[in-house]
Amino acid sequence: MNHTPGELELIERMPNLRPQAWLAASAVWIVQWLHEADPATGRTEDRQTGVELHQWMEAKRPNWAHIVICRSKADTIAAIERATFVATERKLKLILHIEAHGCETGIEGTDGKGGVEQIEWAELRASFARLNAATKLNLLIFMASCTGFAGIGALVEFGRAPALALVGSDGVILDKQLLEGVKEFYRRFLTGDSTLHEIASEASQQAGATIWFEPEVFPTLARESLIDAIMERGRKGRLMQRDAEVRQAVWDQMMMIDLFPENGERFSLDVHGIVSRAVSFYGLTKRSHGAE
Repeated sequence: MNHTPGELELIERMPNLRPQAWLAASAVWIVQWLHEADPATGRTEDRQTGVELHQWMEAKRPNWAHIVICRSKADTIAAIERATFVATERKLKLILHIEAHGCETGIEGTDGKGGVEQIEWAELRASFARLNAATKLNLLIFMASCTGFAGIGALVEFGRAPALALVGSDGVILDKQLLEGVKEFYRRFLTGDSTLHEIASEASQQAGATIWFEPEVFPTLARESLIDAIMERGRKGRLMQRDAEVRQAVWDQMMMIDLFPENGERFSLDVHGIVSRAVSFYGLTKRSHGAE
């Protein structure tokens, strides 16, 4: 949605989220889905970056990370579902770390038979949302793959939030660069003295590539999307004050405030205030245009 100068000024005055340190993680769940060697086609085995990362983490913080080696699409989805079960049983705040090949449409890995399988980003959304609910909206997803940030597209939908935040590279990246960047990310994360954007920036510099690790915090993204939806309705002359109740319910469902009332302290947003300002703005604009 392209905004006019007046709309941009309005957005600046809209109610915002309460600033706070949202990120915390009691465990890392590494899902490695990489290609195996295939003598028939001459394919060589991928570098086992997930295994290397897990070994490095064990030396830094024993028992913080768990790894699952996947050999098919079904294995990969099952590994995420298993993480959901474990997070629920142990009340964990997880980082879901996925090591796979990536592209604009999704991730791919071995099918266990010498071939390749792909999971589209949209297919992952429901699994992410269930895992995020198990963590009470504390899930950080690290897409350790080429073009991993493209997965953000799977988050931009209304419904249960599929993650608290996502981090991924914005283009093609070599396994060595990726691993070095990932290690720096977790090194900085463990110190606990930086924001997600600062940590991602340091990881990018450590990777030593032109590729950047992009972070996105879902509540911020969701607020922007909600405002866009409200303003789009206002442009069409369909926005009314009674829309506030519906939009507030949508927000509370996304942030799981209806499931976990304590999330109201973390993710409260004055949707009624946003709607009221939009109603007033577009009402004045409509009258102004009518006067011309």
